[in-house]
Amino acid sequence: MTGKEVRDLGYLTWKDPYAWMESMRGKRWEALLHTEKAHYNELLAQPHVHRLNVQMEKEIKAAHQYLSLEPFKIAGGTIDIFFVPSSRFMWKWSWLPRSAEKPAYDIDVQGNIVWYVTSNEDKKYKNQLMCEDSTGKRIWSKSAVSSQLAIIGDHCYFIKVVDYFRTVELCVCDAQTGKEERVIYREPNKERDLLLCKTANKTLYLQSQDPESSHLYRVNDLQVIPLYKNSTFQMPLGESMFSANCVYTRNKVDEPWIPHGKPIENWTLPAEEIQWMNLESGHVLTIHEGAQTIWYCAERRKPAILFKIKAGLIDPNIWTKWENSLIQSFFIKSPFDIPHIIHIINNKIVRKPIHIKFSFNVVFRQLR
Repeated sequence: MTGKEVRDLGYLTWKDPYAWMESMRGKRWEALLHTEKAHYNELLAQPHVHRLNVQMEKEIKAAHQYLSLEPFKIAGGTIDIFFVPSSRFMWKWSWLPRSAEKPAYDIDVQGNIVWYVTSNEDKKYKNQLMCEDSTGKRIWSKSAVSSQLAIIGDHCYFIKVVDYFRTVELCVCDAQTGKEERVIYREPNKERDLLLCKTANKTLYLQSQDPESSHLYRVNDLQVIPLYKNSTFQMPLGESMFSANCVYTRNKVDEPWIPHGKPIENWTLPAEEIQWMNLESGHVLTIHEGAQTIWYCAERRKPAILFKIKAGLIDPNIWTKWENSLIQSFFIKSPFDIPHIIHIINNKIVRKPIHIKFSFNVVFRQLR
């Protein structure tokens, strides 16, 4: 609260034209606020404004269904994942009511134990890693972590942060107790960020990135092993049944991806820009001129189109490949259709119907 119009954090600068109000104090200022609030309440009390307000409230509640559609199911159906319009999502145990939802950036589950990363409200920009059982009892927690985590066997992997956003260390601890914490990789370059890549068959990779390049590492137990050092960008898919690290690499953004590892070395990819891939199911999500497409790719076969939208957004269930699920789900949001979920089973599209009934006509007509 500086009162200055220009805000400068060193790495980020912006203007706030209303910043001058932050320094306003005293009786005259409080009286002005009281007067403005009285005018606002007087306006709301007018009959035609009140009617419009009630109608708009009903329409907004109806439209909220768009944000509360059917969830993705993970962990064998025991966890419900609800997308919300932010970088986070909401989750709950499937048998609990919607009021039990909790916000998270990432989540992992084993049996009746859940690990998730959420915001620490006591320290801005610092997240908390939580471990709870199915009754909501907290087992352990850690602060000042990034938005990612991964559980493999008895190990919990997470990334520590300093100075608000800078990711510096890949750490591991005992997943059940949170103890025996140790650092298995430290990033020496302050300009690079650390990211975890959770891929097929519970294969974990670490990427060290800056805007121009990426370094890839395979995380194997307590070892961090560099991979494909001579490439600039990498897209890991996981360890295949042939014990190969299946990774696509390229040196320039406009170059085609080069496959490494069996079976993807025999795949033919679509010519469009790839956004997401599932090694086990062979599903590939691409984008071209705003249109998104879901393909099926396999050894020595041409890519086959399974589903496409001309505009909108396709969100994959990213936990499917991590959990080796046989069913791949996608959340479809298009201006030409009601948002819905599709499941792909044996390359057949199964649409889960969602029935939503509302209209914005009343509000639009009165606002003209």
